[in-house]
Amino acid sequence: PLMMTTFNENEETALVRENSRSSLVGEPKPEAEGTLTANGEAYCNAGSEPLLTDHEKLATLVPIEISEVTEDQTKVPMDELQTNGKAEMVGQVAFAGMGKEELMKYANKPFWVRLRWALFILFWIAWIFMLAGAIVIIVLAPKCKPLPELSWWQKSPIYQVYPRSFKDTNDDGVGDLQGISSKLDYIDIVMGIKSFWLSPIYKSPNLDNGYDVSNFIDIDPSLGTMEHFDELIQKKKSNGMNLIMDFIPNHSSDQHDWFLKSVEKEDPYKDYYIWADPVDGKPPTNWKSVFGGSSWEWNEKRQQYYYHQFLKEQPDLNLRNSLVLAELDEVLKFWLDKGVDGFRVDAASHLFESAQLLDEPTSNEPTATNPEDYAYLDHIYTKDLDENLEVIKRWKDLLKTYEESDGHHRLLICEVTGDLEKTMQYYGVCDFPFNFELINSLRDSVTGNDVNKTVGTWLEKLPQLAWPNWVLGSHDQSRIASRVGQPFVDAFNMLIMMLPGTPITYYGEEIGMEDFNGISFEDTKDTAGKVKGPLLYKKYSRDPFRTPMQWSSEKFAGFSTVKPWLPLNPNYVNINVHSQKQSPKSHLSKFAELVRLRRTDALKFGSVDFPVVTDDVFSLARVKEGTSGYLLVINFSPEAVTVDFTNSTIPNTGILEMRSSNLTSLPQTRSSVALTDLSLEPREAVLISIVPKSE
Repeated sequence: PLMMTTFNENEETALVRENSRSSLVGEPKPEAEGTLTANGEAYCNAGSEPLLTDHEKLATLVPIEISEVTEDQTKVPMDELQTNGKAEMVGQVAFAGMGKEELMKYANKPFWVRLRWALFILFWIAWIFMLAGAIVIIVLAPKCKPLPELSWWQKSPIYQVYPRSFKDTNDDGVGDLQGISSKLDYIDIVMGIKSFWLSPIYKSPNLDNGYDVSNFIDIDPSLGTMEHFDELIQKKKSNGMNLIMDFIPNHSSDQHDWFLKSVEKEDPYKDYYIWADPVDGKPPTNWKSVFGGSSWEWNEKRQQYYYHQFLKEQPDLNLRNSLVLAELDEVLKFWLDKGVDGFRVDAASHLFESAQLLDEPTSNEPTATNPEDYAYLDHIYTKDLDENLEVIKRWKDLLKTYEESDGHHRLLICEVTGDLEKTMQYYGVCDFPFNFELINSLRDSVTGNDVNKTVGTWLEKLPQLAWPNWVLGSHDQSRIASRVGQPFVDAFNMLIMMLPGTPITYYGEEIGMEDFNGISFEDTKDTAGKVKGPLLYKKYSRDPFRTPMQWSSEKFAGFSTVKPWLPLNPNYVNINVHSQKQSPKSHLSKFAELVRLRRTDALKFGSVDFPVVTDDVFSLARVKEGTSGYLLVINFSPEAVTVDFTNSTIPNTGILEMRSSNLTSLPQTRSSVALTDLSLEPREAVLISIVPKSE
């Protein structure tokens, strides 16, 4: 039997198969007829239409394939069909379309040629217009303001090293330059800090722990040699670090050659210092020393008084003498040529005093009742004179010549104390004056409103484009852990790291070192305390916050193998670098993490906001558009508190990045926290990453 089948639709296929079978076995089916062509194809048309055999009509026919159907339904090829005489026709309906010749006939007609060219040209014109439009949008669209390029002193915190107390390597109980070199990796790698400042290392009788300089271009033998200093320079360069040195232009030691020759009235040193004749057999003015008592000392050999703002062994240099200024210029050049990256100008407020030698009025401070105390007078003639700014600008200009030659910024910091308005004036001549406001205001009764006022006042008074800085402690001030308590160590380290500007950290603050007030009068080294005698020395001595660095729980705290120059705080057994490096919850671990977070755009360039501030709570938010921000929240209360940030720009949730280590029983890992109902434990501080609400 033969069967003709189409494959376009199932129903049509079945119908054609049935019709073909009936027709070939003698059952008349006039609805469908077919014919075979010479190449083995059969064509059929539907209904009663006649078969079309001419070439022009073939496109309307349905091609079918002929094959034989065996008893087991196996198909037999066409060549077998011709021998067997029976076959099944299986076809597929298709549209043949125009042939090549007909297509070419139409393709070459002028109308179609023009149409193709028109469409081709139109496509490319549209593409060019779209490209041009995209370029215009890119060029004219509002652009994000480029982030400023920060200098090295703006990128990294500055770590203050007190050389005598940092690390002893020659077993004499005194820290030294080689000890500092041996611990640079601790500063750089463990903490991540790239800038460090050395308190004085110059040759000195050490009556004021190096601030009484007898040679400005030599190393004190107790700290090492110039070769040791050169090694330190090479090490800091290989670590990509920057070194800041103390520059002490206000005074020298009375053992300096300049002073000894000035006493002899030897030229040109005769007027290197401030000399004055007595008035009625007394000092020429009522001026007081910072350490108390008259700031004038009689010199029997010269038969004149010389002026000293600090110890009588620290005579003030005469900065109105051009020869003295030239000498100090050479001092700066000497250390800059060695590879020093900047200087801290010591006692910058005290550089000049009135040439008219006028008496100062009393301060009328309620607590200043002793006429011999420095605070008893209002220092209008001996502090913050305009000439201070002029001479500091001279030194800044000198440093700029080095920067112009190699492109590397040379930093100039000013130590300025006192009136905030006058302090801000120093921004015009140095990179920044030290900000001691946190030191002056933070005590154990501190509140959230106190912190907000202190921080806010400094930021408000800051000159436009000036760079802030934040200092928690120094060699002249009690440590933060002793002023506000050990539980708040992390909180205030978080604060200075989260605020805009450069934080300055005194050695040991990163591990929560505390003052040691158990130093006896016999062991006291600070002259400021010793001169007050055994009854009052503790009130004035700065030794308690200069004790040796606590590296480990070993004997002598890993600072030395012999008894240190100052007694160690006995708590070194528990508070030390070695033990804190092992714990992710320690002060040191959190401090290092804070240094890392300071590199984020939010903390370098973000806005500053204080969303919730009360006596119990202080909060600080830093946000930079396009990045995650950070929220610091500190609970100053001895009780647990709950804080709600609903009515601020703070989102409803955030990720807990850090919590203060005084609460070791609580989870320290990253977790989601609700900011509409944030619970804080007593004296707890938390740092939270946030995605700010869109405005």
